Amino acid sequence: MAKKLTTLDLSPVPADESATRPPKRALWKWSLVVTVAVLLFLTWQCGSALHTGGALSDKAVHRFHTQLNGGRYEDICQEADESFSEGEKHDDGAGPPLRSL
Repeated sequence: MAKKLTTLDLSPVPADESATRPPKRALWKWSLVVTVAVLLFLTWQCGSALHTGGALSDKAVHRFHTQLNGGRYEDICQEADESFSEGEKHDDGAGPPLRSL
């Protein structure tokens, strides 16, 4: 019996298959780094907005209490938002006057 000779496939085969494929873990690591960076940035933005808002509200509360303690009710009503004065006057919501004993 005679053996048939066939042509051999002599295409170059790399010794290590990992040399041809890019590592999949690098993409996962970079996506984790980017996600953490974005979350840190958003946390910093929210924190600074809360700090700024707190400072502004402290000033407004101090001004309101100064006007209230000074008896400047008309100033308070004029500076208030329109939604506070819809439907009734500021005198109507005060309730009945207190009687002295």
